[in-house]
Amino acid sequence: MSSVVVYGDVNPNVIDGSSIWLMSVSEVLSGVFDEVHIQLKIHPQNRTLLSAVDGVANIHIHAPEGIADGAALGTTAAAELVEKLLEETRSTAVVVRGFRVSYDFSLNERISPVLWSYVTDLPFPPKKMSDTNVQQMKHIAENSRRIFAQTEAARSYWEALVPQAAGRVLLIPPMIPDYAFNTEKNPKITEQVAIKIVYAGKLAREWRTLEMLELPRKLMELDIEAQLTVVGAKFNKAKDDPQWVGRMRDALEKAHADPDSGVTWLGALPRTESIKEIMKADLGFGWRTAELDSSLEVSTKALEYGAAGAAPIVNETEDHRLLWGENYPFFVRADDTIESLANKVAVGLSALPEARQKAAQASEYFSMSKARERFASYFERAGALFTSEISNGYRPRRVVVASHDLKFMGELMDFLTRNPSFDVQQDKWATLHTHNEENSKQLAEWADTVFCEWAGPSLAWYSRHIPEGTRLISRLHRFELNGPWMDHVAWDKVNKLVFVSDWVRDEAVAKFGLDISKTVVLSNTVDLGDFDRPKTRNARFTLGLVGMVPFLKRPDRALDLLEQLIRVDPRYVLRVKGRMPWDYPHVWANPVEKQLYLDFFARIANNPMLSQHVAFDGFGADVASWFRSVGFILSPSELESFHLATAEGMSSGAIPIVWERLGALGIFGASALQKSSDEGVSKILELQGDSDFAEASSEAKSYAARWDTVQVLPQWEQLLGGR
Repeated sequence: MSSVVVYGDVNPNVIDGSSIWLMSVSEVLSGVFDEVHIQLKIHPQNRTLLSAVDGVANIHIHAPEGIADGAALGTTAAAELVEKLLEETRSTAVVVRGFRVSYDFSLNERISPVLWSYVTDLPFPPKKMSDTNVQQMKHIAENSRRIFAQTEAARSYWEALVPQAAGRVLLIPPMIPDYAFNTEKNPKITEQVAIKIVYAGKLAREWRTLEMLELPRKLMELDIEAQLTVVGAKFNKAKDDPQWVGRMRDALEKAHADPDSGVTWLGALPRTESIKEIMKADLGFGWRTAELDSSLEVSTKALEYGAAGAAPIVNETEDHRLLWGENYPFFVRADDTIESLANKVAVGLSALPEARQKAAQASEYFSMSKARERFASYFERAGALFTSEISNGYRPRRVVVASHDLKFMGELMDFLTRNPSFDVQQDKWATLHTHNEENSKQLAEWADTVFCEWAGPSLAWYSRHIPEGTRLISRLHRFELNGPWMDHVAWDKVNKLVFVSDWVRDEAVAKFGLDISKTVVLSNTVDLGDFDRPKTRNARFTLGLVGMVPFLKRPDRALDLLEQLIRVDPRYVLRVKGRMPWDYPHVWANPVEKQLYLDFFARIANNPMLSQHVAFDGFGADVASWFRSVGFILSPSELESFHLATAEGMSSGAIPIVWERLGALGIFGASALQKSSDEGVSKILELQGDSDFAEASSEAKSYAARWDTVQVLPQWEQLLGGR
């Protein structure tokens, strides 16, 4: 049975965005896990909030222990209770929200391996980020199973500030209940006395709720009869204005009592009732201060307005333009006055039906049904849905992983260590050739299966020391083909030899006389969930090259291609990601290699056309984020065993431009291959149109699905778990 713990670091007696999120995420997770356990921070005094999940049988709510009514758990005490719940429920995941809570929970050694941290209150922009903040983010990244971010901007922010977060940040957009979607509402303006506007949420200065009360009067001055309904009773204090809450409350009460104000205040309502009020409205009020324009989040309430059939009045930001389109009629500015806002609303009313339709369509992506699909994929990919039961009554399979270098084993190692079907130990070789022989002997005696990552000296050693009945498996990448140690491998003791491509296998079979039935091709893996990110606007004019060392990777061919392209269209640029040749002492010490690179850089420097169109982005872990701006992934190498960068690029939707070489056809397919730079140029120029590029990008993603972790890792499970 799968189980998850959610810590609600919110007041369950107050309805606001954070408490609603707690109910929403718990409801979504109830469709992913067999059981959801909510640990509350404060004893509930009413059921207004919690009633949202009353009908969900597999959600269990746990009141805080050891504190009086009205008191709140500190994060340390909360972590202790969550740790206790983990033990009792045997949960495989803990979901928390908030910077401080995520950091404090990441300090708990029992919780951190299963911690999913949603950090919502990051200081932004970066100049507001202290060194302490960065160190805390680093600790969260290193001690969380995964990290949640609401938007692509927030995910990129994480990966830019904290390289340890790369590949671990997942999107968790706002979640709108399925019942909130008003599928029956007529998008045409109906015959009515007044335009109906709704506001549902906290009363806060940053949300312009005080100015909002004047909107009906300002519209009436423009001969537009308007009614404003306000839902909410939580008043947020203004840090530098202690009198603001009092003014807000007085103004709201006064407006509600005045029949001529056009304002009705309903107070706090359950989410279901709040949505019913929104469904009655034509417009939803979402005007905010400039401070919130720089936020890394999208307003859940604005999306809820759209789902329920009310076109949101929202600030014009980059994220909002992406959601509602460049020409959305109810965009406003943070520095607008209430008079100018009223004028914009008045002008926009002629396009109200289309705006409501557009807003409803934009909100569909944020439904709880869609969220449930995303969460199921996230937790499945991370191995958090594994149960503790071992099939057929067997104990876990004992697997020893022997290697000097695990750089190609990230996903596989993580998969094995979290899979209850395996008990994994590492034999860490100090170098390719050196190891603790006594430790290796002990591990060999303990193991059911020994897996040598790299068919190096470790394979030769284990093949001559493996106990009878213990399976020996190894993976040969490419460089091992010419290793002198291969003459010392006892091939009759090797049960299976794994290759990343057919051509490498063919080379090995021919060279060592291997029994092909004892070989298998399992490609490198790519986490498509991480690389599947929206492209930036100019991606289709950007060529990407990952890695340029050694010169066998032929970065000069990339320059040939670029030079021809910009003669036709100067919008094209080349971005190179990776270390420089002088970062590799053995390369830079090679006079031939060094001269090739000196000529390469001189070519760029001496050609203004190239120098203005080539950017070197340096080495970094944020590859998936980097690929957002890349439309074409180049693979000009003379020789590669697989070329993972090309697979990662295709997974992101980058279109492959692969120069013909041994084995490339079988890996990337005929459509990816080019005989020359001329062919590459022709292919790229044919895809300048938005629709053509989008189609080719989609085809690249579809092809890359064969390398997805969910496709390849089960094959490893079967191979290593064989008895």
